[in-house]
Amino acid sequence: MWEDALKGPKIRNVWGALEIIITKAVTEYKERKACENY
Repeated sequence: MWEDALKGPKIRNVWGALEIIITKAVTEYKERKACENY
């Protein structure tokens, strides 16, 4: 089951979603840090 999931397109969607979430989180974190510095 897991092997099929890893080969299928669903896992790519999951990783794509995770990447977007992480990118957004990092961006928000950087913006907050910038605001604190001023």
